[in-house]
Amino acid sequence: MKDYMTHFWLVPVFSGIIWWCMLIVMLSLWSNEGFQTYTWMEKSEQKILYLSDIAAEGHGAIFIGCAASQGALFVLSLVTETYLRNVGWLRPNHRTYGQVCSGLAIFFAVVGQLGILFVSIFNTREYHHAHISLLVVFIVFVGISAICSCAEYMALDKDYVHKRHMIWGFWLKVVWFVIELVMVIVFGSTQKNHVNVPAVFEWIICFLYPFYHLILAWDLWPAIGKRKGHYPKYNDGYPVEEMLTRWESQSQAPPDDEYPLNWRTSLAKPTSTEGIKNDVYEYSDALPYDGYRNT
Repeated sequence: MKDYMTHFWLVPVFSGIIWWCMLIVMLSLWSNEGFQTYTWMEKSEQKILYLSDIAAEGHGAIFIGCAASQGALFVLSLVTETYLRNVGWLRPNHRTYGQVCSGLAIFFAVVGQLGILFVSIFNTREYHHAHISLLVVFIVFVGISAICSCAEYMALDKDYVHKRHMIWGFWLKVVWFVIELVMVIVFGSTQKNHVNVPAVFEWIICFLYPFYHLILAWDLWPAIGKRKGHYPKYNDGYPVEEMLTRWESQSQAPPDDEYPLNWRTSLAKPTSTEGIKNDVYEYSDALPYDGYRNT
């Protein structure tokens, strides 16, 4: 497969760009209107409009189109990552726990993205209460999806020796989630006693949201230049002979990212497959992994 066909990371990048472009267009439309407020708004003293306020004033089609397209690409990004791990395009998920978390991340993402789609359809001017309820659905379920994704990476973290890229992916998600959580708490807690402060924080939340898409792009980046089956997938019993055959055919030692943790060794790293053949590397299902020891 051509390398340009393995740039799966572009899917979440496009979804993030769509969202950012929508925000910029909405602000530009409001600017062209002279940053005016609308007569139908409940709080006459409000000076800063919410995204939904601008969309409800004749710009709903933009909101609906962008919410639908970014939502579809967002879910596709998660599905793509799960598929790539299942077929060995990315480092596989060996644990049932991680696979379940991956599936839950997709499920909650679908519900959350349906929430923002219906937020755009049921505008705040005509369906205010439904609009607010659906907004809560979007925020809560996308947040839970992010938590499940972090939990999946915690499972992956236990399977690989060289995993710096995955560690970065995990902590980027955690940092993004914590920042957004703080913003959402401030947004919700200022609703009753302030008029413009919640709107400011809503715009901050909106502009920070696509950074999660970029983190998903980071997760998909290692797939560039690889192909299906690049990483062997192991079950409870590791296919040792199959792996040896594969490594020997390539006339090289086991790569760092394919070095199974279940092999206990007295050496820090193999230099060839001969050591494995001569029982220098002892494979055992019964013994837990206790690290690599230098002697």
